[in-house]
Amino acid sequence: MVMLWVFVGIEGASVVGSRVKKKSDVGKATILGIFGLIIVYVLVSMLPYGTMSMQELQGIDTQPAMGYVFEMMVGKWGAVLINGGLIISLVGVWLSWTILPIETMRNMADDGLLPKRWGKVNKKGAPTYAIILTTICTNVFLLSLLFTDSAYNFAYTLGTAAIFFTWLFLGLYQMKLSYQRKEWVQFLVGCLATAFQIWAMLVVAFNEVMLVLVLFLPGIVFYLRARKEQNEPIPHLHLDRILLIVVTMIGLIASVLFVTGILHV
Repeated sequence: MVMLWVFVGIEGASVVGSRVKKKSDVGKATILGIFGLIIVYVLVSMLPYGTMSMQELQGIDTQPAMGYVFEMMVGKWGAVLINGGLIISLVGVWLSWTILPIETMRNMADDGLLPKRWGKVNKKGAPTYAIILTTICTNVFLLSLLFTDSAYNFAYTLGTAAIFFTWLFLGLYQMKLSYQRKEWVQFLVGCLATAFQIWAMLVVAFNEVMLVLVLFLPGIVFYLRARKEQNEPIPHLHLDRILLIVVTMIGLIASVLFVTGILHV
């Protein structure tokens, strides 16, 4: 789950893609972000072994550990560099993880998947309702860190399980698009991506995925309200109705299983 969690957010450029001047920049930003992330994590994983043994690395109790390692490698300025980079990174993460849910809610409201007020914007083009809701949820989470040490672990595990659904449908859409275009190599890539996501959901994080399905239930309520606002059928496609019923039933069953203690996270 930790390995998958570090890649959550690579789709961020597409979330804010509606605001870019050139759509091609979205693809470039995504590719550069993926390769940049891989390079950073490979270096972070390999560099410590050039200066310290496994036993020494396990005994590090200073955070961030990479700051301690760099201090051992180049001196005090190495720790200052890593700590400064960590501060900048945290500010960037704070900003990006505020923008992503806000833009997601706005886009969903514009597409009629959430009530209209969720996408209401101010004179600067910022979705006010989404910003307030995101800020409240963020502060509730930060306050929870004062009472439990496991809040962060729970949050990244649940966040990773939730993103599985997004990546699953990305793989399925790639299969569909590649099939229509007769691009069989890309179709194979889509098959592999889809198979991996299904395997991860069933084997790696089954309980967490079931909890995400429980959390989908309030979302379904807001979705139905949005459809009612637009005076449209709920929903208008036969397949959509089947999926809605299936997700609702699984969510309700999972709720009972969690309450009774059969499932737990």
